[in-house]
Amino acid sequence: MKKSQRGRERVPASAKAQVSWTDRDGVQRVSIGLVVDISESGAKLELNERVPTRSFITFRAAELGLHGTASVRYCITHKLKYRVGLEFSGGLRWEHTPSAARS
Repeated sequence: MKKSQRGRERVPASAKAQVSWTDRDGVQRVSIGLVVDISESGAKLELNERVPTRSFITFRAAELGLHGTASVRYCITHKLKYRVGLEFSGGLRWEHTPSAARS
């Protein structure tokens, strides 16, 4: 387990996630990706699409028991995909249980 720059424990994960957001043209977008790691207050996803930084998304990862909103902190290219850093919002928090992160 690694600690992020903010000092929160990051747990490796491998769980499907669905995200949706409104792009700059006002079009609703949906993408399915993979949660790479997760902490109490955020997650790192791997997606096939770029998501604008500072946008708000709806996030669902059923395997991790999460559904809510998050803000996009960064979106960088990584091996022909995008790594997207999320900060949970609206009171969304993830609680670590030994079997929750890796199924």
